[in-house]
Amino acid sequence: MSIKVVKDQLMMPLYIIDEHNEAFFVWSKLFNNIAPSKRHLIHIDEHADFGIPYLTKPLPDPSSTQERLIDFTYRQLTIGTFLIPSAIRGFFSALTWIKPSSVGSAPLERICIDYNPELYEISFLTIPNHHCTQLEYICSGWKAEMLSSDNWILDICLDAFNPNKILTPDPFTLEITKSEYENLNIADVNVWNLRYGASVTTSILNNKFYFNLDFSKWSSPESVNANNSLDDNLKCFEEFISSSSTSPEVITICRSIISGHTRRDEVDWIQEFILKILRSKYK
Repeated sequence: MSIKVVKDQLMMPLYIIDEHNEAFFVWSKLFNNIAPSKRHLIHIDEHADFGIPYLTKPLPDPSSTQERLIDFTYRQLTIGTFLIPSAIRGFFSALTWIKPSSVGSAPLERICIDYNPELYEISFLTIPNHHCTQLEYICSGWKAEMLSSDNWILDICLDAFNPNKILTPDPFTLEITKSEYENLNIADVNVWNLRYGASVTTSILNNKFYFNLDFSKWSSPESVNANNSLDDNLKCFEEFISSSSTSPEVITICRSIISGHTRRDEVDWIQEFILKILRSKYK
């Protein structure tokens, strides 16, 4: 685990995390023994991180040990699925996703999230029931209205400031069985081709069968910050923070370098610039 507490004499605790699923651990430690409240999350990120996780274990509760929280954070959650379990746990009841490349704001949505603790299943509901988690959700660009509430969390991913970045993982090859090879080649439709098209191939070498995936041949739909430069985004962030009339309860800053979403040659100075802005506002 790599979670750093920044002791900068700020008005609130500030945590620097390597990857975004670690925010669940931070919020669990801070809010685990506090009853759910009307708390708002400001999530500044190029990605929604609002996926439904596939769980093989139940959500932690206030009595969970630190070892249990660590296991859940790193083995059940991903960098794109930590927000929904956080909402179910009651860490926040409203979420504003600030996506720097967005122009304007989407309408406010009221989302109902159902969690079955016996099957460990999470789903969205069209009609709320008495035990579902209800969440107010809005996606906006930098022109989002700053909160006047006293109860809010500021969550920042540094990839939000890094322009024109498309994540392209390295190609890989995986040995498969003959039947798997035949299924991939005979089937009219398979999930791999549906998702990645012609970047998926199969091959035979020395009587062994292989599955190949080359992301360099796949055009991702997620282009990053096509509209704003890095300097523009940092300026917009400074203006956004300056408009705040209250202080967040906690701040998390995600570096996103292990996953490759933030460039290693830029992450340190972007982080320091963000910290400078936060110090000037909240010290």
